[in-house]
This record gives sequence, structure tokens and C-alpha cells, in this order.
Amino acid sequence: MSEVMNIAAQTLGCKIEDLSDGFHTYKDLYEQRLVLSAALTTALRNRPFEKQITWKSYRHPDGTPCFDGQYFLTSYDTPKGPYSYHYPSDDFGLFKCERLPIAKPFDGHTSKDVRRLLSIPEYNPEPLKENVGKLLDMVGSGKLTPDQAKELFAKALTANKNVDSPELA
Repeated sequence: MSEVMNIAAQTLGCKIEDLSDGFHTYKDLYEQRLVLSAALTTALRNRPFEKQITWKSYRHPDGTPCFDGQYFLTSYDTPKGPYSYHYPSDDFGLFKCERLPIAKPFDGHTSKDVRRLLSIPEYNPEPLKENVGKLLDMVGSGKLTPDQAKELFAKALTANKNVDSPELA
């Protein structure tokens, strides 16, 4: 396919990124994919009391830099398996997620597996409600002051743990 794209671009006297279907250029579509991926990553990161499923790394699983260090890898660990993208290093800051020193193992997924992203579950606010309820009970029973409850809630959110988790004690 890339050979066909190169021939088309040469014939038209343009770069591949400037090829268009009459509505969008390849460059437009890649920018839209970048922005949508960054938005999804941010939305998934802001789900309190849920396992974080997004991450990014400048290194492939074998430890080598992504395309000579010019790119990074970002991935979503979905219920149907991981799905990942490479993006230019300049866009690293757009992705608000955990940074790994080395990427997780690659399972061989391809662009045909993109619908794995649709298996990401809907956000469930119940754990957040339960934690707020527990904190209110602790304040109401005198076990915590309101300031202690705020501090504990902030710790729980940061650690992604329930407020009564022994790890927060």
C-alpha cells in the first residue's frame, strides 16, 4: 500500500501527508487520531477508584527507543487485549497517563484490532460514591475531622485505593 501511496504522491507532485480523499488529507486524519487518542487517555485517567489502563513509553518492550527516539508508544489495556499507537515525541505531554520506562510486551495486534477500544467499560461511579459515604460516616461518628477526611480522600484518589484500604492507614 505504501508503494501505491508513494506513486500517487509522486504523480500528483505532493507529499503522502497531503494526499486527500476530497475532504481530509492524511495529515488531517493523523492529527485527528492524535487528538482523539489524547482525549481518550485523559478521560480514562480521570476515573477514580478504577484500575488505570493507559500508559506511555519512549521504549519498545525490548528496550530500544521508539524509532530512534523520535516517537513514543501509548497503549490502552482493554478487556479484549492491548491496543497501541506510536506518536511523535513532541506530543508526549498530551497524553496524561503513567509513564513506563519500557513498554509492556507486544501481543501482535494490528490495525484490524482497533475495535478492542470499544471493549473499554463505561465508567462506574459507584466506588466513588461508596468512598464518599464511608468518609461521611467516619466524620459523623467522630473518627475523623472534616480536614482529616479531606486528606484521606486526597490520598485515596492519588493511590487509587478505597478510603478504608489498610495501605492508607
